[in-house]
Parts: sequence; C-alpha cells; structure tokens
Amino acid sequence: MRLSFILSLILSILIFYQIPRNLPESPSIYPFLQYSLINEKNDFVKIPELENGNIFNVLISEDRRTLKRPFQEDRSIDSKDFLTFSPFLGKGFFIYKKVGKEISFLTSDGEVLWKKPFSSYPVTDPMGRVILLLTGDNNRVDLADMNGNPAGVFSVSGNFLSDYDFSIIDSVILLSFANGDIALLSKEGNLLLRFQISSFLNVKGEETLFVKSNSVSSDGKRFAVHYVFKERDYVSVFSFDKEDPESFQKEYEISLDRIYPHILHFAVESSGILIAAPDSASFYNEDGELLWKNKLQEKEEIYRPVFSLKHIFAYMEGNTVHVFDSSGVGIDSFRTGGKEEGPFRILPFRKDDQFVIQGKHNLYYYQFLSAEESI
Repeated sequence: MRLSFILSLILSILIFYQIPRNLPESPSIYPFLQYSLINEKNDFVKIPELENGNIFNVLISEDRRTLKRPFQEDRSIDSKDFLTFSPFLGKGFFIYKKVGKEISFLTSDGEVLWKKPFSSYPVTDPMGRVILLLTGDNNRVDLADMNGNPAGVFSVSGNFLSDYDFSIIDSVILLSFANGDIALLSKEGNLLLRFQISSFLNVKGEETLFVKSNSVSSDGKRFAVHYVFKERDYVSVFSFDKEDPESFQKEYEISLDRIYPHILHFAVESSGILIAAPDSASFYNEDGELLWKNKLQEKEEIYRPVFSLKHIFAYMEGNTVHVFDSSGVGIDSFRTGGKEEGPFRILPFRKDDQFVIQGKHNLYYYQFLSAEESI
C-alpha cells in the first residue's frame, strides 16, 4: 500500500513537470557586483571584465588624486597643478594643467605613451576610442586618435559648443553649438552629417534660437537636441543611419511645458525618449506621444542621471534608480548606496545589457535580464 502510494506520487510529479505551464514572464534587473572606491581590498573573485588594466575612477582630494585600478595598487597623483581625465572603460588616463599647453597620456601603470602640445581639455567616449580636445573658448573642437595624432576632419568650429555626447556601441559623436549648428561624426573623426537646426524651424528676423543640450542613442541612429525658440523650450528628435546618409530626417518635436535655462538630461533610442528634468521625468514613444510623466519627489536639481541601452531606460531620483523597458513600461525601482554617495552617474559596461552606477564610494554593477532569462 505504502509502495503503491509512493510510486503514484512520483508518477504525478513527473507528469506535472512535463505539462506546459504559463510561467510569469517579466524582465528584471540583477545586481552582480559592487566595487569599493575607498577600501584597499574588495571581497570578490576576479572576473575577466575587470582584469584588463582599466581605471575605474579618479578620487579627488584637495591636493592628491587617487586612480583606482582593480587588482592593482592605487596610483596617487599630485593635483595641485594638474587635472586628470580617465575614460571609464579605457586603458589609460590623461594629465594636463589647468592652464597649460601640453597634454600627456599614460597607461594604467603610469607609463607615458605620448605628450602633445595641446592647449585644450581632453574628453573621450567611455571606451576611450576617440579624443575630443575642447578649446578654452568652446568655439572649436579638435579631434585626435589614441596616439594623440590629428584624426578625421581634424577640427570642427562653431559658435560656442553647448553640449556633446557619444553613442555607446560605436562611439558616434554628436556636437551641438549654441547657434544651432549640429555635427555628427564617426569614431574616426570623419564628418557624417552637419546641419543648422533652424532649417527645420520658421525663424524670422531677430527671433531667438539657442541650443542647450543633446543626446545620441546607443546605436547612433537617433539623436535629440534641446533648444529654446520663440521663448519656449523644445526637444527635436532626428534619425540618421551612416550606412544610408539619405535617411536623415526629423522624426518629431516635443514642446516642453517650461523653459529650462540650462542643460537638460535625456536619453533617446529608436523606441522613444526619456527626459529627466529637474522637476519631473517624462517618457515619449517613437512617435513623440507622451506616455507618462512623473513628478519628482526629491528637491529640484539640474543634474539628473539618465541612461539608455537598446532594451532599457533609467533615471535616478536621489539614490533611487527607476528602470523601464524600451516601451516605457516600468521594470524596477530600487535604491543603490546612500544619498551621501551622490551625485551619481549611470555608465555603460562591457555588454549591451549591463550598466554601472558610480557614486563617491562605490561602483554598483547591474545586468538586464530578459523575460526568458528572469524565469
């Protein structure tokens, strides 16, 4: 009797697990690593993504800067007279004077690879694949490769550079100048597109047009420009495929409900745009239709971390991260670190479904899991 019951139970279990079931399917965000920027030792096993000589942060004190390098000794640099810049996922760092005529590029071990007579400020994409040299008056951007040699068109001039951005996948460069000149360049520094945004507007006489900020999608095929025109703020979204230059067109225009007299933080993809203003966060779909708008509970701040990948959008409110799928549907909201760690940055990592949140004390690594992977 007992044997018969046990056999029957086993048979029922086997049948149950072979029956197709509708399991809940929903994407999720998985934290997979935390790296301390203040402790000498981090308690986790080595992983290949961190064992490539990358410098993940520059800690700034009054007189010294400390370069944090996973699984290597920290490197301290005198910062009384020098500034440093390190691409988040690059393999070296720049040293230059606050007012000087020379830039040096060093490996993560401190070996000087080159020195160049540049009287400008270096910035790069997160991977460090292209160098922008910003002149002091912001009226010219010079381009250099990672050997410090002139690249592509050598330089792009305009009337006051107001913002720049890089695509994550292949480092397409977006430059916007205050007078409305917009330039799109390849990672090699070659000009892909240049136009005047007023060509899409009915500008008459002395009407004011001032471009303030921009953003380019992770694949470089969409970009957005924020500007004031006729005493009203707008964000225009454009599409462009470098493989098909004739594809360039304006997709839609968003009229904002107030004027923001500063840079606005937003992330754009082919599926829509997330605008993280100081007072609210809004999501518009691929046709420019407003899907939702959330009033922010924290105090108004100009800087609002925002980020996008192919599959997700994210913005931060204090130390709370809000993550949405490509259609603007909420995936997760969670806290990371403490408020004292702010301001935060949201940065790309090695794969197109990973991102990092950088605070003053820690780096927090997250992985996007699709509905199938979350099961």
